[in-house]
Amino acid sequence: MQTQGLLLGFRAQALILGPVLLLGALAGACHAPVGRGAAATRAVASGPESRDLVRLRAVRERARAHDRMGALRLLEPDAPLDPADPERCWLLVALWRDVGARARAQRAVAAMAPGGLRTTLLAFAAETPREALTYLGRGSGPDGWADLVRSHVLAGLGDLEGSRDAAERATRSPWLLVRIDGFLLSAALHGELGALDVARARLRTVRELAPWDARGAHEAGLMERRVGRPVQAADDLLEALAAAPGSETIARDLQDTWRTLAPGPDRDRVAEAALAVQATSNPAWEALAGAVALDVRHDAGLAERHLRSALAAGALPVPTEQDLRRALFASGRYREGVALLQAALPPDVREARENLVGPCWRALSRAVAAAPDRAASEPARVLLARSLLSLGAHRDALLVLEDATGEAASELRRRLEGHVGFERAFAELLRAGYADAARDESPPDLDAVLAQVPGLARRHLLPAEAAQLVDVRVGVSSVPLLGAWVDHGVRAASPLVRHFRAYGRYLVLGQRSSGPVEAVLLSLVYLAEKAPLRTTGFLHHHDVAIGIDRGLGTAVVAEGGELGGACLPDALWFDADSARTSEAAWRRVLARDPATLVFAHDPPPAPGGEGRLALTDPAGVTERLVARVARQRGPDLWSSWFTLRAHEAGHVTDLRTHLPVLQGLPATLRLLAKAGGSFHDVERHLECQAQLAAVVDARDPALAVAEMTALLPVVEPDPEVHRGGYHDALQLMLRHIDKNPAAYPGLDRTERLLPQLDRLDDAALRRAAWNAWRAAR
Repeated sequence: MQTQGLLLGFRAQALILGPVLLLGALAGACHAPVGRGAAATRAVASGPESRDLVRLRAVRERARAHDRMGALRLLEPDAPLDPADPERCWLLVALWRDVGARARAQRAVAAMAPGGLRTTLLAFAAETPREALTYLGRGSGPDGWADLVRSHVLAGLGDLEGSRDAAERATRSPWLLVRIDGFLLSAALHGELGALDVARARLRTVRELAPWDARGAHEAGLMERRVGRPVQAADDLLEALAAAPGSETIARDLQDTWRTLAPGPDRDRVAEAALAVQATSNPAWEALAGAVALDVRHDAGLAERHLRSALAAGALPVPTEQDLRRALFASGRYREGVALLQAALPPDVREARENLVGPCWRALSRAVAAAPDRAASEPARVLLARSLLSLGAHRDALLVLEDATGEAASELRRRLEGHVGFERAFAELLRAGYADAARDESPPDLDAVLAQVPGLARRHLLPAEAAQLVDVRVGVSSVPLLGAWVDHGVRAASPLVRHFRAYGRYLVLGQRSSGPVEAVLLSLVYLAEKAPLRTTGFLHHHDVAIGIDRGLGTAVVAEGGELGGACLPDALWFDADSARTSEAAWRRVLARDPATLVFAHDPPPAPGGEGRLALTDPAGVTERLVARVARQRGPDLWSSWFTLRAHEAGHVTDLRTHLPVLQGLPATLRLLAKAGGSFHDVERHLECQAQLAAVVDARDPALAVAEMTALLPVVEPDPEVHRGGYHDALQLMLRHIDKNPAAYPGLDRTERLLPQLDRLDDAALRRAAWNAWRAAR
């Protein structure tokens, strides 16, 4: 789950703005307007030590470091908003909105003297795009502030061209803050509309105007990575990290990009340049330094020190723990490395009776008992390496085989190195398709991708293995209008899937009716045929796979998103690392930045229109719900995992309802009619039902509710299916709660219900979701 952190405007329908919107208003403005001449422009851009510039750059740094309380204190939030200081007004309204105190922002703006800035800020603080446009229609000042608001509003309504034009007008503002944010928005919108060269030019302008503002280089790096230029992306991200060495987000993005670089001079150069930044107070930089020490400098001891320091400072567990595991294997401490591998599994998975991978785990325990460290005999080390290979821990296995010279060790090493090369080439093939799609070019279809597999196999694998991959079209299924996929169930017929399975890897490969071929590749730690799944009172049976150590993600992951699992006709699969990392991330933000918990105490009043059922202002309920889970669970990091499992199990009910096709045709036709013939709205409805099932069945229903409130408000006319479905699920829950006041005491019926959901205990949340689920059916 990811909590919202947008400081600016309304969410765009499919706009990937990343940090442009996140902390957008806080990225380093100056007080003096640029319109005083070229000398003033140069002075402001170079950062003179004026009080206002110091203050505003300090605000940016606090916000980037997730210290919004500190940022608010710098802006003197108790003092009235002064139209003579528009940057302070803008930044305060942005921060108040971001910490769930929108009502406070509205009161402060309403108290300002009438004028264009007041009208613009009322639009900025508005809850809906329509309300914002109403304010903007009343007139505003000429300095570009209203153009920024209009750009965000129009993006939220799906008018990307209108949003782009408003952003372009903002670039001509006399205020540097407005100009920089205008160029950043313009770049994002041009990129989304396919004008990549224009987007690059806008980002170059940001870097020239404000080299101390890391967003220009950061956004450039993310864009270049999406379109398949990883070396340029890494260089841009290095520039961003040098400008903001304390940014964990930039350091993580740099590490993710560096890991995709092919071994060679560019990869080594980027690694050494990253180390030269010396951001020792940044846990994500420590994690990157550990990976570099291990892979480039081959110093396992130094790597271990960096990685343990990173984890102690709060670095995300993935991939930091994976790198620490490799450092332990490289140091010859095999028992400790295996213990870390075992700790990465969800509870009760390894020894589950139905787990077909269970024998591999038991074999690993026996093997590491015989080879706890490098002093073990070579035959014992070979046995340990085979056990690690069977669980997809390829790099660990190769480290165990290091220095082994016997025939068995050499044969296993050749075989494993060949597969690692094949896997890398296969991943590069898929990533190239993602980049084609990001550039609005036609990516190869599934047939074309599969046609290249035999050549990759001949190039990398042993002849006997390559011979098994001559015809990889076996096991391909397709459904008109939906797409095609390669069989990946327990009894997979696909030779490609079976090849990866022989190396402990789980492959999901397919293509929707539109879009590139996508794949997920994980180390398989659990596999069960027709595993029992309980959801909303039903008992279903379906193939289930659980993986860790992801080697390749979908196009969504390549664009910076996350996908933790999916329910498909062949099998239900989960990425356990994704769930655990998600939980660690929101806990870390909550611990470091409690501003939302401090400011958003009271739900806003229930106005006209939707009244107390309004979903436009969560007012901090997301953070309060996740804080509750953190208090209840302590250091346990598996709440997100149980929520993900309950959500995907809820989708199994959909499979049983609509498949096989002929048997489920009546139900499918009813659902399609209910959705007005729109497949998009069908998906939205199914996501609504699945998340309600998650609230009913998850270990922590408060977290399942928080996953929905985190995506509010939904203002776009055709939202992404999860956003739209979660909005609908909350709407159904609130309607039930509103109609049954006696069943939900303790709620103030004169105020909105959404921000009060944290006042309901787990049993009440489950009950509301159960009744909403029945209504959705």
